[in-house]
Amino acid sequence: PSPAAHVAQAQRPPSRSPETANVVAMAAAAAASGGGPKGTSPAGGSPIEGISSVVVHPLVMLSVTDHYKRVAMNTKKRVVGMLLGHSHKGRVDVVNSFAVPFAEDPTDPKVWFLDHFYLDKMYKMFRKVAIKEKLIGFYSTGPDVKAADIGIDELLRSKGVAHPVFVVIDVRPHVEGMPVQTYATREVMTDARVVERQFEHLPNEIGASETEEVAVEHLLREVNDPSVSELGAALSAKVEGLRGLESRLVEIASYLDDVASGTLPLNREIVDNVQTMLALLPNLSVAELSESLQRETNDMHLAMMLSSLVRAVIGLHDLASNRIKYRHLDAAGEAVDDDETDAAAKAEDESKEAGKASSSK
Repeated sequence: PSPAAHVAQAQRPPSRSPETANVVAMAAAAAASGGGPKGTSPAGGSPIEGISSVVVHPLVMLSVTDHYKRVAMNTKKRVVGMLLGHSHKGRVDVVNSFAVPFAEDPTDPKVWFLDHFYLDKMYKMFRKVAIKEKLIGFYSTGPDVKAADIGIDELLRSKGVAHPVFVVIDVRPHVEGMPVQTYATREVMTDARVVERQFEHLPNEIGASETEEVAVEHLLREVNDPSVSELGAALSAKVEGLRGLESRLVEIASYLDDVASGTLPLNREIVDNVQTMLALLPNLSVAELSESLQRETNDMHLAMMLSSLVRAVIGLHDLASNRIKYRHLDAAGEAVDDDETDAAAKAEDESKEAGKASSSK
């Protein structure tokens, strides 16, 4: 479970009719790519309600981005829609989606509205086209998970979706890293012995069918810059990985501070995972380890210096070869320049003499 999972807690209501659950909703917000967990869940974690991984297809990401640009571009609002797909042996494939009318009160996160009548009509229409695609969850552009998402999860459960999947897609162009985060809810018992349903992170990946792969390749031809070297791409990937590591460390520190201050309840499984992670860190105070790291760093810097010197020598050699090869053109160019200068001076003298003759007359 991620530390941000407790942020999305909502107390389970006693019992209410499906009509009330479909129309009214309460609560706001879930975990986002900016503030929520990134990447995959810890290895070895138990699947949430039989879901081991979620595969999001490119068509879904394109549809969500188009939905956001049409409805909430240049605003602080988010958009919500439904996800269609299928599951097999714990793997959930999200292959399609459609938008639904959604609104929430920015001042009161417990007030929101989702048109479930529109949802039912659209789902019936999609079933006529692709009968194998079933309603498996919902999406949001976040970038944060809100309490209303717990209510939407309950709404889908009331419509027969056994294990709804929640996908947060960050459509902000300046955000680097994985733009997709996936969640599912699980019932937990709090310290106050109250049963609550909370979001927990699921492993996810971007997958595509053969047709989608061809389309993505065509898109990449328009987006990728062939002038960018592979070294630059590798460095960008390393920088992106370091930023992701930094965000995780900041999130862990923030969670521990909130637990210490009493803002969030203590989750012993999270604390055990953090303790295990810290115990696996290498002891950098060992002389042999620090010496080997320093030796490897020096070797890398030496290789970089030698490659820079070789590149500079080769560049100077090419410059000298070009000067020798094309020196006859330089000589011819200088001769042409001298002839043009003499002709210009002669023409200027003739014009001066003609002026003097006309003035004397």
